[in-house]
Amino acid sequence: MKLHYALISIAFLSGLSQAQSADPTLYVHAFRSPSTGLEYRHGNVGVHAGYYTTVLDGNGDSTNFFKTGLTGYYRLSKSRNFDRFESYVSIAYVRGLNRDYEQKDGLFLESGFSYDLGRNLELRLGTGILAAKGRATEVNPTIGLSYRNVIR
Repeated sequence: MKLHYALISIAFLSGLSQAQSADPTLYVHAFRSPSTGLEYRHGNVGVHAGYYTTVLDGNGDSTNFFKTGLTGYYRLSKSRNFDRFESYVSIAYVRGLNRDYEQKDGLFLESGFSYDLGRNLELRLGTGILAAKGRATEVNPTIGLSYRNVIR
């Protein structure tokens, strides 16, 4: 478990070290990556907050969380073939709202990539690790659809 934290932390910090200047941008996220909510991004760093839902048992029952955190974004390549792709690493605080996680605090680490669909829309695909005291570590896929608007 500690190895997961170390690897994601290294990737997060390396992403921040590649920061570029860019206009501040507001994102409206849908579904699970990073959550259904809002993100404010400037350069390669974003701050997000919202509602996160996932299925953690075999019954298909949803477990819901409040989620807030930081995301570091970086491009793996400046090649024209990959200019619509961007990688990200995120660390977030989660607070359980129901089921076995109700009123429990946790840590959520996520990494993945986003793809620019055009018309200010992005598709996000990733993997998240959920850790909470007294609970087994959970790994789940994270997907999302985002709308972005540059703030001027």
